[in-house]
Amino acid sequence: MAKKSWFDGIKLNIYTWIVKYKSNKIYPETLTINLENLLEKQRKLKVAIIDDESFPWSDALESGGAKVSIFNDYCKPITQANQKTKIIDFSNFDIIICDVRGVGSTIYPTLEGVGVIGDLRKRYPFHVIIAYTGNPGAISSKLKKNECLDMIFVKDWELEDFLFNFDKLTEIFKHPAARWKFIRKRLSHLDIGEKEIEMFRRSFVEDVLLVNMLREKFKWTPEQTKELILKSSKRDIVECETLVKFGLTGVQITKLLIAL
Repeated sequence: MAKKSWFDGIKLNIYTWIVKYKSNKIYPETLTINLENLLEKQRKLKVAIIDDESFPWSDALESGGAKVSIFNDYCKPITQANQKTKIIDFSNFDIIICDVRGVGSTIYPTLEGVGVIGDLRKRYPFHVIIAYTGNPGAISSKLKKNECLDMIFVKDWELEDFLFNFDKLTEIFKHPAARWKFIRKRLSHLDIGEKEIEMFRRSFVEDVLLVNMLREKFKWTPEQTKELILKSSKRDIVECETLVKFGLTGVQITKLLIAL
């Protein structure tokens, strides 16, 4: 990549000011930009499947370009006496699919997978979490907050049903309207106020518009665009106290908003 000059910083400041002004009147629902195309690189989604039995659609996911990891339980296996129970780290995944039966019984003997889902949402407030079950109606009676879930996959689906619903889910990573709907749902779940949500709405629009402007109008390379946006002090997202409690930094929040 070509070395950036001081003029690059000036241009970035100018473009940032322009999109900040535009974000007052532009809403995510009106953006038709494909997020995957912004950096000219298709995003390879990382999918974790927590299931004590064979997951029937893992091959279909991998054939569609996803990177799939299978876990037989929510906790690491006990291999010696007096070993403490350790929960597996799922922080590096984009989507987590969790069975509601047969997993998590070590720490949730009565709730099993439903308890796991609730814990996953506390640990990863901005991950996409899916319940996998043969009885969708039973989940709502056990789950304290239905907002914990982003979708329910049913075990008796045919392959076509699964692919249709999974493709619909992945719109969160492709289309601004779907991504913002997801972000807003997650922020509301954390009881974040409307004023702060509005700040995030503007930040989201600014990010999408800025990356698109640098790519299309000014022919910056994807590498230049990504590096400058993530490192520029002008792109620091306002870190409200609620999000700081979850250990999110400005860069992590930027990645959340732009999904790249």
